[in-house]
Amino acid sequence: MRLLGLDAVEEHIKRNTRAAGRGETPQALRDVSVGLRNIGGLRHRAGDFASARTYYEDVLALDRRRLELFGPTPQTLVDIEQALEQLRTLFVECGDVGGVADVESELRKLAARAPDDNQPVEAG
Repeated sequence: MRLLGLDAVEEHIKRNTRAAGRGETPQALRDVSVGLRNIGGLRHRAGDFASARTYYEDVLALDRRRLELFGPTPQTLVDIEQALEQLRTLFVECGDVGGVADVESELRKLAARAPDDNQPVEAG
């Protein structure tokens, strides 16, 4: 199934993502991540699972980079969790049992790392 205009939408998002990515501030990295997440979602819904996986993995890599550079902010941890959840959903739909297990393991580690909601989060 092909979505009408998907390539045009993807090109628009890529253009905006490139413009946002000129600098590694937390917001610039998040803007790029959100743009890629949107393209991945479009590809996922269009049934292009291989392309969606690539975008979702790129999103996860950017979110992990934010974590590495700027520490465990609540937004970054939520974004990583969402990227992992998207990958898990994709792996379930594709029947990739190993992928599901890997993602679930990472989600458990992330949950253990997440700060207590009542404690202030320190930037790294």
